[in-house]
Amino acid sequence: MTYSSKICKQLSKTAFELTKSRVASADAEDIRAYLYEHNEWGLAMETLVDVLLEGDIAISSEQKAAIMDAMNAMELDRGQVALRTSD
Repeated sequence: MTYSSKICKQLSKTAFELTKSRVASADAEDIRAYLYEHNEWGLAMETLVDVLLEGDIAISSEQKAAIMDAMNAMELDRGQVALRTSD
């Protein structure tokens, strides 16, 4: 199913806002810039997933669900299923 760009944008922003505290500030700033300055939602979500996976950073089930929703809406697969949860 293909989602509108408006929905993809909102899902990406929601996922970022829920998880930005879990990543280093420099990474969070890069991801924020992709989302809010460059409208590169896919790149932002791919970067977020990469940072979380490479750092073996655990996130909540709610945060993972938000990332999964955004990635699925854009039909992206970056290994997000392997994200580790803390609860």
